Amino acid sequence: MNGKLTEYRAAAPASLRSVRLVDSNGAQLVLMDVPGEAAPGFLLAPAGASGPWRALENVSPRAKSGWDAAPSGGGALRFVFSNPESATKWLSLVQSADGDSKMVTGDYDRGFFGAPRFVRREEATAITSVAAVDGQARLVSFAPAANGEFGAYRLLPVLNEGGLGDGLLIRTRDGYLALARILTGSGARNPGLLYCAEWNAAFEVMRAARLCLGNQSIFEFDADAAGGRLVIFAATAAGYVIASGSPGALQIEEHESEAVTSPSVLLQGTEAHLAAIRAGKVVTGSVAVKESGK
Repeated sequence: MNGKLTEYRAAAPASLRSVRLVDSNGAQLVLMDVPGEAAPGFLLAPAGASGPWRALENVSPRAKSGWDAAPSGGGALRFVFSNPESATKWLSLVQSADGDSKMVTGDYDRGFFGAPRFVRREEATAITSVAAVDGQARLVSFAPAANGEFGAYRLLPVLNEGGLGDGLLIRTRDGYLALARILTGSGARNPGLLYCAEWNAAFEVMRAARLCLGNQSIFEFDADAAGGRLVIFAATAAGYVIASGSPGALQIEEHESEAVTSPSVLLQGTEAHLAAIRAGKVVTGSVAVKESGK
């Protein structure tokens, strides 16, 4: 592996909050969240391009405390937002093509739903979130009914009894890969350890949770998997770490650099594309990912 990150060629605004990599018919798009009152919202540009960023005009620049994006067909994107209010956080689904918005947590008048993510590699719109359940942070999932409306969440298995920071599901041939960052400290950026488990399609445990990155403490992470390949991209105190290979035998590579935030990874074939923020700039890179057993 050689996961060196270099500054993105397209000029970016001086202020940015987070980035995501999304697939667009086999190409990679860099999606950037821009804060502020002057021009908040989302900007989009092809990975590796030197041209200008394009604003997504149909996506409301509302206050956001968490978000994710995924392809929605025809070159459009779908977004999930965690929208904070005084005593609650609720989730909404927004389509970039027309700005259509749908409540995900409409069954819950009050509640706390944060760290939303689309289930990777899931054809349908499935969303996970960290929810406050009986005083504890738990990973839950939402999926729309046949009429397109969202109902009650599914409470997902616990990967570790410690405090849950955030989690992610990846659809596989046999079920799901589940990843969760379990907190080990406190502060503005809470450190944690990353656990992985394998579930069947009914969310029953097939392989119990284990440490994905050993005792490496991380602050944020993203992951993607396909064809027996898994890649994890995580921010650490010393820089970042990349793990790749089969889920049960990952090759781990540590990189010391300036701190990165908002790590994002997109696996296409045998190449994993990376994006993050470093020193206020978008940085990108890629690594080759071997197939399981090779």
